[in-house]
Amino acid sequence: MKLTRVEGIVIRVTQYAETSLIVNLFTPERGKIGLMLKGARRPKSQLSAIFDFFNLVEVVFYDKEGANLYLGSQATLVSDFPGLVKDLEAYNYAVFGIEVVDKLFPPEEASREGYRYLLEYLTILDSGESARKFELLRASYYLKMLTIAGYQPQFSECIVCHKKENLHKIFFSPLSGGIVCGDCAGNLSELIKMDEGIRRLLLALRSSPLSDFRRFAASTSQIETINRILKDFTVYQSLEIRTLTAER
Repeated sequence: MKLTRVEGIVIRVTQYAETSLIVNLFTPERGKIGLMLKGARRPKSQLSAIFDFFNLVEVVFYDKEGANLYLGSQATLVSDFPGLVKDLEAYNYAVFGIEVVDKLFPPEEASREGYRYLLEYLTILDSGESARKFELLRASYYLKMLTIAGYQPQFSECIVCHKKENLHKIFFSPLSGGIVCGDCAGNLSELIKMDEGIRRLLLALRSSPLSDFRRFAASTSQIETINRILKDFTVYQSLEIRTLTAER
């Protein structure tokens, strides 16, 4: 049994027995892993503070092949993202970011790209900047993570006729997971009406660097439509992202 060192973001903390913790981390090399931290809740232990929700940590654990839960050996706090505690809105967006990782990515499956996006997302939320465009940040992050996890919505062409340009009206079908042109919409139900501006914005949010959310502009109605598209897509794909679907 060897010792392995990884960096990771705390995505879940569960009390175990009287003095121990079970901590789930999202790591670039190993994906989601679970650690048993014996004695972490004892009064003199500093581990419970290190393994707080959202924290970026570096850990050493006993790496036993086939184990579902690894025994933690050492831990160092890299960042605790203090800005998230001070700003309730940023905190709530951060909770969404963690839930996306927890629901979309299976255990022990490496995703360096997914880890990089989560870390960047939390860093931006922690920065203390205005939350005015955080809904666009969230949409950009979620679209990227959906793509990495294999749930990419289709915005490039009509899912029925595959037409890409000069679309006669545009709708989004949450059930089918893509846009539908006006000529093909008659045979489908529960469509969300959108327009070319929203379609282009969704494509840009998905393909551009996460930090580019600042350069995009969207009206209140456009943001409402984007949120509805993402919520309804999440529901129909049974992804169970409650921090998104529970919003009114």
